[in-house]
Amino acid sequence: MKKIQFILLLALLCAASACKRNLAPDAEQSPVLSYAPFATKAGLASIFEDFKVWTSIEKGFDILEMMAGYRVNYDAESTAWSYVSGDGVEGQTIHRWDEGAAAHRFLAGAPSSRVAAMSNSSLTLSLANATSLSGTSLFSVPCIVGRNDPEYGNVVNLQFCYANARVNLAFKVTSAAQVQITDIRLTPSSAYATKAELQLNYDWTRRKVTVLTPVAQEQSSEPLTFPDVTVPASNEGYVETSVPVYMIPDPASKGQWTVSMQFDGVYKEVAFTVSKAWQSGKSYTYRFEYNDEANLVFQGTQSEIFIGEDPVEWEGGEHNFG
Repeated sequence: MKKIQFILLLALLCAASACKRNLAPDAEQSPVLSYAPFATKAGLASIFEDFKVWTSIEKGFDILEMMAGYRVNYDAESTAWSYVSGDGVEGQTIHRWDEGAAAHRFLAGAPSSRVAAMSNSSLTLSLANATSLSGTSLFSVPCIVGRNDPEYGNVVNLQFCYANARVNLAFKVTSAAQVQITDIRLTPSSAYATKAELQLNYDWTRRKVTVLTPVAQEQSSEPLTFPDVTVPASNEGYVETSVPVYMIPDPASKGQWTVSMQFDGVYKEVAFTVSKAWQSGKSYTYRFEYNDEANLVFQGTQSEIFIGEDPVEWEGGEHNFG
């Protein structure tokens, strides 16, 4: 599966702006607006075949609506994205760059079926826990193109971020023989969200997005399950499970959890504390060590930036994607 590059920036709410319908008199002389999700590693089409975009323009002190929640579809034959062909584009018409605008603003969510609401300064996504990237929800980084910017008149390259958090387990075993770890479960001490809505507010002045607290719609106290892990003989490093889970960034994730499993048929469990709640776009790998004395010990959390399926090292502090 291809991967996507992501950028997430945290900031304050932006001030609400008036939204009006824009009719540019010189629109027919301008280049046509078109989109292509930006990626250095892959394209959005490797996961989703559509997204929704909201486009507005700056004219004087007004923010004028241009494309209010247009659906953009991927055409596999042409390998291009279109908002006037494919499913769900009824009533959508071709738009052009407005040469009288000081700037064009773009925000987007994917897939379109998980975009619950949009405006010129906010996006609400429907989220669910998942075991594959296709079950996640994505949002775009604030994109502003000024009249004199080199990007003006060209394809709009949107950068997307995961709204879900990535959670996995890793094991280090001290043994001269191969060890099979089975029946792996991660059990919470309280209920966590399984479905939720997440609002994101866009600050166009600072070009940042604020991720608000998800509003849980469904909850569960059931354990999270992970596939079996085979640790090679005399292995010195950590071995992760092959299928992470992509979780809603729920504040309820903070607190005590219990991991349980069987090492070659021997049942073991240990409780540990998640000190910080999961955040959108972050990867959390909880590490455990099992030694010859049959002790299972929690060794800490590896926090990383979640870039597609490849986490990258994170130095701590406020996390930015780039």
